Amino acid sequence: MRATPVLTAPAPAVKAQQRPPLHKRWQFWVIAGGLFATAIVVTVAVTRPGPQPYTGNVNPYIISFP
Repeated sequence: MRATPVLTAPAPAVKAQQRPPLHKRWQFWVIAGGLFATAIVVTVAVTRPGPQPYTGNVNPYIISFP
């Protein structure tokens, strides 16, 4: 013989909490600021000129005798 299920009161409906928009959350601004700072550092690092070779203070074909 099968047991009959006991009827219970339905569980109260849980309302989903409204989350603030993405642009009003502090995590968004931390990540956006980090990406912005990283972009600036990478741009400065990539666009820096390389070291110039040392050319001395005279032309190479001039040989001085003391």
